[in-house]
Amino acid sequence: NDVKLKLRIANATHTAMVYCMAVSGMPNTAACVEHPVILKYLELLYRSDLSCVSDELEGISKMEARAATEATYRDWMVRLQHRHFGLSCFFISQSAVQELGIRLLPAIDGLLNMGTPRSPSSLLAFAVSSMLRFMTPSKTTMLGCNAAEGKMGGYMDAERPLQPKWRR
Repeated sequence: NDVKLKLRIANATHTAMVYCMAVSGMPNTAACVEHPVILKYLELLYRSDLSCVSDELEGISKMEARAATEATYRDWMVRLQHRHFGLSCFFISQSAVQELGIRLLPAIDGLLNMGTPRSPSSLLAFAVSSMLRFMTPSKTTMLGCNAAEGKMGGYMDAERPLQPKWRR
């Protein structure tokens, strides 16, 4: 149960946040604290899609499962907003395929296989699409790089400067 809560609550919210921030040009997770939308996005994502993990916890009552799920989320949000907690979005986002497979896809699978199945919300779809956008280079981000080898540099979108903020 502890591993499931860590992956599906703490890690999933962190993953959803990091890729959204990375494709928005925010280099460090510490920026989420002052951003007017990100923390609200995580709260809504948790309520709409991630909290259902409580239905999958084994060996405890539904009430205990819901309490454990809520406690895990609250604990993670406190940690996320701590003044000394801030990691590079680039560093965290280097394992996108694995993170998608162990953090977000199980949440989607859980929703689809619930007692009363339901579709993931647009918030979870946005989290997955942010990851996919991060992993999909455009021709403009390939400038100065070897496109044949698939190495990219700079930001994901042409509207952004080609020099990443973390190199300034």
